[in-house]
Amino acid sequence: MKPLLFLLALGPALALAETAAPPPPAEPAPAPPPAASLAPASELPPPPPPASPAGTEAAPDATAALTADLPPPPPPPAPGGDDPWPRFGMKLEAGVPDAAEVALLFRPVPWLRLSAGPAWNYIGWGVQLGAGWTPIRWAISPTFNVEYGHFFDADASRFVKAPTSGGDTDLRPLLKKVGYDYWSAQVGLEFGSQRSVAFSLRGGLSYFTTAIHGAGAIISGSTGGGDTQVAVTDPKVRAVIPSAKLGFQVFF
Repeated sequence: MKPLLFLLALGPALALAETAAPPPPAEPAPAPPPAASLAPASELPPPPPPASPAGTEAAPDATAALTADLPPPPPPPAPGGDDPWPRFGMKLEAGVPDAAEVALLFRPVPWLRLSAGPAWNYIGWGVQLGAGWTPIRWAISPTFNVEYGHFFDADASRFVKAPTSGGDTDLRPLLKKVGYDYWSAQVGLEFGSQRSVAFSLRGGLSYFTTAIHGAGAIISGSTGGGDTQVAVTDPKVRAVIPSAKLGFQVFF
């Protein structure tokens, strides 16, 4: 019996001893590795370049591919604007019945020109208006022109001598006021540049009209015992005559 009681008392004592025993000591923490020695800044490797956003590297190639298919850019405009044809100019011309004239030129489009200016016929002054059509503009260019001119009344009697005998007729009263109007249509050629200097030679027809001033007279006579009076005043003269013109023009 005693051994059995001894074993029963010894079991709880051993269990209590195991519970009260201190825990085993913890393993020491590993020592930190030694710090790396700092190298000079000149020996450090360069930092890596910053990463570009996605798709940035492909942009130059895409732009080059798009521009390769585009047509070349247009050439720069000609000096003086988009229109290579100068719009303004001047001309000097002489002919029949136009006499001598100086006119300014205006070209709203390359094939059309308008002109206006004074004219001189050695007796007096006048004005002239015209329009010209140049369908082809080469070194030798055909041209079609229409013009209107008016010469104001002037005294031409100074160019006529007084009659020397009683049989001569004095025409000077008829020349005190000489003026006329004309309309001309001409075709011709221009030689030179349509952008700068050219000479022209034209021919055609002109409708000419004038009034003879100072021709008024009263003719008295008797018919059957009565007096008859006939009045003649400033008769009109109209005619179609040939016309020709030689000219020089310059555009600027």
